[in-house]
Amino acid sequence: MTAVRIIGVGSPQAADSAGWIAIEALERQGLAAQYPAGMLSLRQCRAPVHLYQALAGSQCGIIVDALAGTETEVLRLTPEQLQARTDLASVHGIGVGEALALIQALGSGPAALTVLGIGIDVQAVPELVEQRVKELLPDLSQCIARIIAEYVAAAEQT
Repeated sequence: MTAVRIIGVGSPQAADSAGWIAIEALERQGLAAQYPAGMLSLRQCRAPVHLYQALAGSQCGIIVDALAGTETEVLRLTPEQLQARTDLASVHGIGVGEALALIQALGSGPAALTVLGIGIDVQAVPELVEQRVKELLPDLSQCIARIIAEYVAAAEQT
């Protein structure tokens, strides 16, 4: 079992690649090595319908995905906040919000779930997506560190 699983959702196609690129960048930074062995794992997920399996065995899930937009910081959303947004469209048929709603309805996902959205112009070419992720990587890393600290603090209180 991995306590914290960070999952980049997407595909290798242009704007949808932000989640994958972010996971690759976090791996290069050695993020998992900054925590006790087995506490943190990073993974890529091709489509939201696979999130159920990707989150299995984790206690805290952090989903990194592209969101249409040009926000200057990483957006931190609960699954409910993501589901309430009306400006989202998924290229996967079922979006991250719907997949997380199903996981929560089944009561089988991690107790803590957070979505980190990287604002991407939907017309962006791969090079621009890579540049955008690189620009937001410090903010993404800080968001992840805060979420993990919150998870650890909550676990210590129980």
